[in-house]
Amino acid sequence: MREERNAVRTDGILKKTFRIEKEYFDFMQGNLEKADVRSVNAFVNRALAFYVGYVKTGSSGAYLQGALSSMIGAKLDLSESRIKDVLFKLAVEIAMQNRILARMTRITEKAIRDVRLASEEEVRRIFR
Repeated sequence: MREERNAVRTDGILKKTFRIEKEYFDFMQGNLEKADVRSVNAFVNRALAFYVGYVKTGSSGAYLQGALSSMIGAKLDLSESRIKDVLFKLAVEIAMQNRILARMTRITEKAIRDVRLASEEEVRRIFR
């Protein structure tokens, strides 16, 4: 009977019974949404994962630095992806405008090259 209680399910989950202070339990129940979890069990697992990481490093400073670094890296990756998307869309819009303008004015290739060189120089001067 005891072995059944401690058996690990096929998904790696072990069912155990723990005692917890009411204050902590009430806090968890009241902060599920803030912790971005749906159940007290998920809250406990996330809290344990954090604490285990802290214990493994042996220092709160080292663990928090790693956790913050990881979080900031993820945010930067997301920002980079969004910036790439916006720049691509902007480049498409500019290319469309340039094609329309070139068709309307029937500008020569040499004139386009001259305008491009002047534009590049102007942009370099502005962004230095």
